[in-house]
Amino acid sequence: MVGPVDLTISLKVSPKRVAPDAAVTFRLRLAATHAVGALGYVLSFGDGTSRANQIPMYCMAGSGVSEHDTWRFTHSYRRAGIYTVVATGRVNCSRARVVARATIVVS
Repeated sequence: MVGPVDLTISLKVSPKRVAPDAAVTFRLRLAATHAVGALGYVLSFGDGTSRANQIPMYCMAGSGVSEHDTWRFTHSYRRAGIYTVVATGRVNCSRARVVARATIVVS
């Protein structure tokens, strides 16, 4: 295990208030200053559905390298309600984890 990975996460949502079945756009960004493996995420939309990337299982020797990735998604909510979106980011071969949350209002 190497030193700190310095992992950061950003979750942008637009719009944050929508009608049922309208598309919501999500932009998820992960960055690590000393990544010792691939970056991965799980994005839970708050309605029982989620997305996750399939990351290659590799580890790098040494202190790691600077890495960043950005993913874009759209998702629609069928029912009115308030949904909490949770994005969790990680780096293979480390214990580094970060979490971001957003609230979507569907009415």
